[in-house]
Amino acid sequence: GSGLLQTELMGSFNADNLLAALAVLLYKGWGWSEAIAALASIKTIAGRLERFEGEAGPMVIVDYAHTPDALQKALEVLRGHCQGSLSVVFGCGGDRDRGKRPQMGAVAERLADRVILTDDNPRSEASEAIIQQILSGMQQPDVVQVETDRAQAIRLAVESAGADDLVLIAGKGHERWQEIGDRRIPFDDREQVRRLLGIAAEGQQ
Repeated sequence: GSGLLQTELMGSFNADNLLAALAVLLYKGWGWSEAIAALASIKTIAGRLERFEGEAGPMVIVDYAHTPDALQKALEVLRGHCQGSLSVVFGCGGDRDRGKRPQMGAVAERLADRVILTDDNPRSEASEAIIQQILSGMQQPDVVQVETDRAQAIRLAVESAGADDLVLIAGKGHERWQEIGDRRIPFDDREQVRRLLGIAAEGQQ
């Protein structure tokens, strides 16, 4: 048999997973149309290559990528979905592995057309110190934009992107807070993006 499977999941690894799931369902005796309909209904996990598109403006992806390897994989996947310019907004968590910061800077510079550095969860560290460590891994740090206010960084990336561009907001994914100093402040990358793109919040029409 044959059929067309349309999915909101992104990346070749998800295609492989869907094909494996299809094989299992067919082995279990499901019909083609029934199996394809079931797989097409699978939703993206919150904050894992989660896609947002408004009536106008760029495609925006929110992903939890907070390591060099994860950021590399996300950017490589998204390059295949991007017709225009690929931008990335990210930072690194404070009081965590400092060694990965320059590595993430190098990955972003190599794989994205535009890099905007911002706060992740700085915790007890100074935002500027974290960003300087990220910049130390880049060959051309002068062309990188820095905006420590994460909401403003996301706004800058989205509002300056064209309709064919793609923006990746990386590092926090599903998290609904930001840790600054000893405070945990409500903050959700996905809600920021929904607001900018004019998309109704979850549970609203």
